[in-house]
Amino acid sequence: MKIYRYKEKLNDYECFDYVNSEDKEFFLFDYKGQSLKNKWDALPVKTSGNGMKSDFPYTMVNSTVFSERAVKVLGDFLENTAEIIPVDHPKGKYYLVNVVNVLKAIDANKSEIIYREDGKFSRYKRLAFHEDLVAEQHIFKVYYHNKHLIKNTALFVSENFRDCVLNNELVGLDFFEEWDSERAYEDEKKAFEKMVTFINGSLDKNYSFEEALQQVLKKGKTAISDKWAIRRMSDKDAELGELQLDGTYLWMKPAFIPPILLSYQWGIKEEIQA
Repeated sequence: MKIYRYKEKLNDYECFDYVNSEDKEFFLFDYKGQSLKNKWDALPVKTSGNGMKSDFPYTMVNSTVFSERAVKVLGDFLENTAEIIPVDHPKGKYYLVNVVNVLKAIDANKSEIIYREDGKFSRYKRLAFHEDLVAEQHIFKVYYHNKHLIKNTALFVSENFRDCVLNNELVGLDFFEEWDSERAYEDEKKAFEKMVTFINGSLDKNYSFEEALQQVLKKGKTAISDKWAIRRMSDKDAELGELQLDGTYLWMKPAFIPPILLSYQWGIKEEIQA
C-alpha cells in the first residue's frame, strides 16, 4: 500500500487568490479543520497568476480547490470525506474541497521525527502510518501523533486516487510518495543517503549560496547541494526543492531560506527531474 502527499503544481499553471482579505486571514490564522459548509454560499476567488488552466489551482495554505471536472471524476472518493463548497470565480466553475476525514493514523514509532534540544517535538521529517487505519482511505488529513491537533498543511491520498487523476488526465497536481507499507525504513534511509552521495559526487561545488542564486535567477540554471535544489520561478523569485525518495524534488516557494543553506557550497546543473 502506498500513500501520497497531495501537492498543487505552481510552475506554468494559474493560481487563485481570495477576493476578500478576511477570507485569506481566516485560512491563514483561524482555520483548524472545522466544517465550512455554512460559512459561504460561494467563496469569492480570483486568478492571481497567469498560466495554464488547472484542475487543482493553488490558492493558499490550508485550502484546496478543484475544478468542476475534477469534482465529477473524483466524486466517489470525496463522498463522506469532504465538503464541496462552490467557489465564485468569474471564468469557470470551481469548488472548495474541505477535507473533513481526519485520522489518528501516524505511526510515531516508525516515523522520523525531529526533536528540539529540550526534547520536545519539532516536526516530522518522514511519516509512517498505521496500515489498518489508512486502508481504504482515499483522501485524508491527520492529527499529530502527540496531540489532538490537525496537521492542516498536509493532505494525503491513496494510490487509487492518484491513478484516477492520472488516468482521466486531470492536470495541475503532483504526487509525492509519503509512505509505502512494503518498504522498511532502514532500507529507505540507506537508499536515500546513497542517492544524496551520488548527487554530491556528480557536482563541482564551486559556488556560494549567493553566487548560485544569481546563476539560478539570471541564467535559469538549477543549483544543487546535498538534498536541496533551487530553480527559477521568475526573474525575481526562486523555488526551493527537497529531494524525495523517488529521485524527484518537492518544490515550494519558501517564506525564508533556512539559514543553514547559506553556508552550503552549491553545484550547477542545466535542469533536473521535477
